[in-house]
This record gives sequence, C-alpha cells and structure tokens, in this order.
Amino acid sequence: MGIADQKGKIIDANPQAARLLGCSLPELINTNLFDLLVDPTERERLRKSLEQNGTATDFEIKLKEHGNHAGVFLAGATLQKQAEEKHIFFCFQDISSRKNAEETIKYLLSELQNLDSLKTEFLLTVSHELRTPLSIIREGVSQILEGLRGPILPEQQKALAFALNNIDRLTRLINNLLNMSKIEAGRVEIHLEEIELLPLLDELREDFQKQAAEKGLSLKFTLPANPIQLKTDKDKLTQILTNLLCNALKFTQRGSIELIMTDKPTELEFQVVDSGPGIPPEHHRRVFSKFEQFSRQAGPGEKGTGLGLAISKGLVELLGGQISFHSTIGQGTTFTVTLPKISGKRSS
Repeated sequence: MGIADQKGKIIDANPQAARLLGCSLPELINTNLFDLLVDPTERERLRKSLEQNGTATDFEIKLKEHGNHAGVFLAGATLQKQAEEKHIFFCFQDISSRKNAEETIKYLLSELQNLDSLKTEFLLTVSHELRTPLSIIREGVSQILEGLRGPILPEQQKALAFALNNIDRLTRLINNLLNMSKIEAGRVEIHLEEIELLPLLDELREDFQKQAAEKGLSLKFTLPANPIQLKTDKDKLTQILTNLLCNALKFTQRGSIELIMTDKPTELEFQVVDSGPGIPPEHHRRVFSKFEQFSRQAGPGEKGTGLGLAISKGLVELLGGQISFHSTIGQGTTFTVTLPKISGKRSS
C-alpha cells in the first residue's frame, strides 16, 4: 500500500509495496506512480480513470524493468481529498502465481495444437499410403472371385466375397479419414461450377432406391417441378447428400426416408427426413463430432466410421452454407442443409 500526491508522486508506502516492485523503500518514495507504467496508453488510462471516476481498479500492468514486474497488479487506486489537497491511495498485489498459471495454460494449448497438427499430417500420410496397396488387394480378390484366375469352390467364393466387402469397408474408412484430415488441415479444394440439380438428385435416387428396397424402406424425393441451377462444387454437394442418405438408411429399420429440396429466394434447402429411432437429447451437442454413432445397436448390422456427419458439416461450411438437425426419440430425425444461391468460399 502507499500514498501519492495528485500528480502521482509517491510520498509514503509500506515495505511490502517496495518488495513487490523489486526495489528498496527509499527508491520507491518520490517515484511517480504513473511512471511505473511502461505503456503511455496505460498511464493515460489510469490518470483519466482517477480524474473522472475517482477510482481505478484491476489494472494489470507491466512495470518498468526492476524486480518481478511481470507479476504485479495494480489492485486499486483511489483519489481522495485530505485537508486542502487530493491524494491517491493505492495498493499492489502479487499475481505471479496467476501469471505463471496463465503461461502454463498457454503453453499447454500451444502443445495441443502442435499435436493436433501432427495427428492430421500423420492421418493424411497414412491414408494416402494405404490406398494404393488396398486397391491392388481388391483387384486381386475381385479377379479370383470372378473366375479370371481359374474356377473356385462355393465356399471359397463365399469367403472371398466376405473379404471383398471388408476391403471396401476399410477403403471407405480410409477415404473418410483422408477427407476429415483434409478439412481440418484446410486442404480441401472447392471447384465452383453452374450445375443442374434435378439430374444430380435423380442419380442419387437411383443409387439409393435399391438399398432402401432391400431394407423394406420407402424412399421418396420431393423436388421442385422447375429446373434449378446452383453455382457450387458438384462433387462436394453429392458427398454431403450421400452421407446424409447413407446415415438415414443405416439407422432406419422401418418406415421411410425422404429427401426434400425447397427453392427459397436467397438459398436452397435440402432436408433428409427419416423415421428412425431418433437421437437422444443428451447427445445432440455431439452429433457433428468425429467418431460418434448415437443410434448404433450392439451386435451385427450396419457399421460406419462415425465421420460422415462431421465431414458433411465441414463441407457444407466450405460451400458457405449451414447444417442443422431436429430429432425426436421414436419418431425420427431431420437433417437440414441450406446453401446460398451464390455458393462457396473459394474456387480454383
């Protein structure tokens, strides 16, 4: 604690104040309180606060180079009138422990960011390296399965078909990891072009019609009657809608799936509506997180990577749009994608 005159000249202080500033008490006396601040802006801010409000509190300041200046905090200063003159009553507080904790947190956050970057680089490298040998393995198994390498027994055919399915599953996993890593690393290229949407959606309907029929599900596409054009990345939009339809098919055991496209004045809206089990409310905040599958049932059945929705969200945002969902337990889930009619953040 200490006292200074109205101009800031320190006329009295206790030894603790001098100790915090790393100087002796005689050195502190006659020093100007404002001159302890290195930054002229901070000096002016302190002076104005005292003049206009009569008080100045919680000033975290860097003091001149003497002692442990980095850990000192101007906890409070008050301008009061004594006799015929005004004086400034002030106190300092040692915040070195807090500053050390802040520096530690900053360092740990930096290390986490570095580790995350390393992880992304690792996944990108590994994913690229795995794709080539997997393609070779798939081609070899396919040739044997098709009889190009000679006749095979029914049991062998069954085993090879099982192997081929799992090769395809592993390929999808690697592709999803690669896509997610590219999104996180900011390496996804967006190629904008003017496209007709109805033919694209007709192709999607044909692709998913058989899969829906095999599960006994009704698949419906509700589309505008007139042709609709959109400047966007065709491949990325196809991937987004494919991910959402795959997700709906995977977790819907009975009922229907519907894709609805609505033409709005400034944007296009795509909705994928299913009659699946719904997503529990406690999981809603993590729906677009990586490696999450909230409707996955134990035992055999459809399996996935838990990356589809995270990838879709990343791609939608790269196209300048938004993705959201609404879900009711026992009734189903609706995912909604909105894209601006002038879409995309960058093109190449």
